[in-house]
Amino acid sequence: MVRTRFFSSTGLAVLALASASASLWSTPTPAAIIFSDAFAYAAGSLSGNNGGAGWSNAWNGGTSQVTGSLPGTGGTSVRTSSDASVTDRIMASPQTTGSPTSYYLSFVFNANPFPASGQGDYAGVSLKGTGTSSANLFVGTPGSSGQLGFDWANEGDGLFAASNNMNYLTVLAIKPALTPGRTVVSLYASTNLLISGSSLIGGTALASLEGDSFSFGGVEIAGGYPSSSSINVAGLALATTVDEAVGFTQIAVPEPGSLLTMGVAATLLGVLTLNRASSHRRRSIERHATTTARPSSMPL
Repeated sequence: MVRTRFFSSTGLAVLALASASASLWSTPTPAAIIFSDAFAYAAGSLSGNNGGAGWSNAWNGGTSQVTGSLPGTGGTSVRTSSDASVTDRIMASPQTTGSPTSYYLSFVFNANPFPASGQGDYAGVSLKGTGTSSANLFVGTPGSSGQLGFDWANEGDGLFAASNNMNYLTVLAIKPALTPGRTVVSLYASTNLLISGSSLIGGTALASLEGDSFSFGGVEIAGGYPSSSSINVAGLALATTVDEAVGFTQIAVPEPGSLLTMGVAATLLGVLTLNRASSHRRRSIERHATTTARPSSMPL
């Protein structure tokens, strides 16, 4: 009985850890993801790479570079160009903001260090306007601000004084405004890379603006800043639900804690499997020994 309880508790521990791991690593619902890219490429130029989902072409142009992982994380990241060149990509399905759809752009941002105020230029990610819309929506380091924030062409910008060489789970929420034909854009960021998307946007926005709705059909990664700065993005995704967008980013940019959970779960599962196999072999041997030792029935 004791042995049975041991296996049961071990199995429950494995299931609990596996469940926690699955919440971090499960594949997002494809229908909610509009585009994504984990930048799982060899080190070198981003241009020419064609991974991810939701795109109609490969990354093109510019001098943005695929580099190693961000501090304290796994995966890979992209260092934005420092010469104001643009690496862009076309979305498979252009989108239009406004009722009834909301959009959530998610990625991890790191600046080491932020350029001093008045130095450099835009460095980060932009959603490119399409058709008659010129309303590019940028998030990263707007202009020469030396801060984390967003810039909405023709509408203004919102800034947040972030710290150097810190990983920020960054979400730009793009939602319909109460007034028809208008859109509200809000910036959220956290150094807790394991926070759920719903929890992140459940807090107060770091910056928010309302403006006219717009269409977008592409993405740009660009930068113009002193070569002494390194501005990186990782785990890029756009989705119609915040948990799907953030979930993809967390898969692409795992923290050591999530990797440890996976490792412990795998180890316990291996122990459980070995114990069960050993127990099965022991029972087989015992049954065989009992059959062999049983005396044959002999006639009197």
